[in-house]
Formats: sequence, structure tokens, C-alpha cells
Amino acid sequence: MADANPDLDLGGAPQGDQEQQKGGNLKLIIIVAVAALALGAGAAWFMVPKPEVSEAGDAAETEQVADAESTAGESAEPAPEPIYYDLGQDFVSNLKEGGLMRMKASVMSYDQAVIDKVTYNKAAIVHEILSLLRAQTQANLSTTDGQEALRTAIKDKIQSIIRRSDGDPGVEEVYITDFILQ
Repeated sequence: MADANPDLDLGGAPQGDQEQQKGGNLKLIIIVAVAALALGAGAAWFMVPKPEVSEAGDAAETEQVADAESTAGESAEPAPEPIYYDLGQDFVSNLKEGGLMRMKASVMSYDQAVIDKVTYNKAAIVHEILSLLRAQTQANLSTTDGQEALRTAIKDKIQSIIRRSDGDPGVEEVYITDFILQ
């Protein structure tokens, strides 16, 4: 019988050459992948816009920003955020001609110092609101105009209390956040 040669494959190619060919193919795939990544990164670098940096450009940009700020004046400042303060209780009162009402209220100001004054004067504010409620009638409060008049009267009372403490009313609005009429 014939001796079997381990280097021979039935396909006709020696096994050592196949292993070298597989290793060569793997290297070729890796090289192509790295080249594709490098080309992609280079293309991205060229396509992304870059700010021009030069001393003359920086000076011109600074002047443009300064001109824009000077022409905008005070309007460039952002509008102050409103601050809401919940008076934190139910105002329950008998009405003038019978009936009962319950409401909650919040005040709004743009100044934290005003909110602090409302907090400090809360006892006087609660007293004035309850006095206003006791003077109301059910017929008056059952209309939208009557409720709006009550809201305005509460705001005026709160402003007069704050004004007594420093001369500036400060409270911008009063919001009735809950209202029940029986």
C-alpha cells in the first residue's frame, strides 16, 4: 500500500498553504477595516465646521457682541421669574346673609423680599381676608364678577398691609386656588 502523506490534501492543496492563506485573508480584512475607519474619521474631520481662530477675528467678534449688548440696553436682561406663595390655609367663613364659603389663596410677586413680608405679616393678612369674606353675600359671590371683585379686594388689602411696613405694595396678584360656596 501506499504511504499516506500528511501534507497532501485530497483537494490537491497542501494543508500548510491553506493555513497561511487563512492567516493572510484575516490580515487583509483587518487592514481593510482599519483603512475604512481612518478614511471615515478623516472625512468627518474635514466635514465638521471649525471656528476660525485669529486675534483679528476675536477682536471683531468681541466688538460685535459689545455693540449688540449696548444697543439692546436693559431689554437684554431676562424677565424676572414670578414667585408664588400659598397662604397655606383654608379660609372658612359665614356669609353676611347666611351661607358658608371656603377658599384658598396664593400671592404672586417678582421679589422674594415681598414674599418674606407677606410671610411676616400673615396674621394681619388672614384677619383682613376673613373680614372681607364675612362681609360678602352668597348672591354676590355666585357671579364671576363678584368673585373677581373679592380677589381684587383681597389683593388691595394685602398690598395695604405690606405698604404699611415699607411703603411698597409689591404683591402683583392674588389667586384664589379653591372656592366653595354653600
